[in-house]
Amino acid sequence: MSFENRVFDMMLDINLKQKYLDRIVNQLLLRKRWSYLRYIHLREGLKKALAERNSIKSFLSVGCGLGLAELALAIEYSQVHFYLTDFDATRYKMAQNMVKNWSLLNVEFGMYNALSPSDKTYDFVASIEVIEHIENDVLAFKNMCKTAEQYLFCLVPFATDEMNADRKLRNYVWRKHEHYRCGYNTNDLIKLAQNNSIRVLTIRGCYWQNAGFKLRKIQEELSDDCLLSSRSNLIELATTDIREDIPIDGNQLSGIWMLLQV
Repeated sequence: MSFENRVFDMMLDINLKQKYLDRIVNQLLLRKRWSYLRYIHLREGLKKALAERNSIKSFLSVGCGLGLAELALAIEYSQVHFYLTDFDATRYKMAQNMVKNWSLLNVEFGMYNALSPSDKTYDFVASIEVIEHIENDVLAFKNMCKTAEQYLFCLVPFATDEMNADRKLRNYVWRKHEHYRCGYNTNDLIKLAQNNSIRVLTIRGCYWQNAGFKLRKIQEELSDDCLLSSRSNLIELATTDIREDIPIDGNQLSGIWMLLQV
C-alpha cells in the first residue's frame, strides 16, 4: 500500500467507512432492479480472488454505469486502486461527487474501449452486464483478458442455446435493453475462456428465482421509504442469492458470473 493510501486509510476510520458504505447501500437498494445484487456478486468475486492470491493492487471496472458498487468496494478495500470507466462519463457523476466530497484517494474515473487493445494492465478487471451489449463480444473479451494481469470477472445474463436461437426473443431483448444476444450459458463462458487460454476459477449463477429475482420483485412494489425501512430484511434476502450452484437452465436464474485466473 502506498504512503498516500495508508494516510487515507488512517483518516477514514471505521465509523466513517460504515457511514459511507451505508449511504451507498441505500442508493443501490433505491436503484432497485439488480443494483444491490450486482454489488454483492462482484464483491464475492473480488473476495475469492484476494483469498486465492492476496496481491491485487489495481481494479479496472469496464462499463461501471453509476459506479456505486465499485465505490463501495473501494471503501472496503482501500489497499486497492480502482479505475472506473464507462462509454458515457455522465453515468458515474454521482460516484464522482462522492469521491470528491469524501476525499477517496484510491478511486479514479476514465474511459475504456473494450474493442481496442489497452496500453495499461490491471490486476483485476471486471465487467457487469457489458459484453452482451457488444456485437463483437469475442474481441471485447479477448482484449479484457489481455488487460487483466491476474483475474477477470464477468457477469452476464443467462440464456440457453435455444433462447439465443429464438429470433423473436432476441429482437425483444434488443428493443428492451439493446443486447446483441439474450445471454450466455456455462458452455459459452468456458469456450470464451478456452479460446484465450485462461483458467476458469469459478462459475456461479445469480439472480436466482427464490432469492435475487424475488428481491427485485419486492423492490419494484415498495416505495423508497418502505425500502429503506425494510433495508436489513432486504439485505438478508439478497445474501441468499450467493450460492455455489452451477446454473442448469433459464427457469432457475436470470444471470451468471465467472472468475477467471489469467
